[in-house]
Amino acid sequence: GINAEYGKFHGDSYKVSWWKDLFRIVFRIFDNVKTAGSASPEVKQKVQRKEWMTTTCNHALYAVVDVYTQHFSILSQLLPDLLLLIQWCVKQDSEQLAKSGMNCMENLVMGVGHD
Repeated sequence: GINAEYGKFHGDSYKVSWWKDLFRIVFRIFDNVKTAGSASPEVKQKVQRKEWMTTTCNHALYAVVDVYTQHFSILSQLLPDLLLLIQWCVKQDSEQLAKSGMNCMENLVMGVGHD
């Protein structure tokens, strides 16, 4: 979204602490899905987990990896958190999200492999 695009083009001026805060906020998108997976049937229905995973989580994952690779020199210390997020996506029942996780892993390796 807008935050990802702004961070992509102006992220060089961000402090590492700002990036950490931003990533913490973005990672909450995925926390909602993780929580919904163990919730009661009523909550699962309300959250519409499958749709959420194939739309919001999918787009957020690509945006996070895109911004991360662009600002790797600043964000390198956040790599363990990003790898855990990608791993979580790959392990999901959603084939689309799992494929996106694999594609994002490839994008990450290709994007920061030279650094």
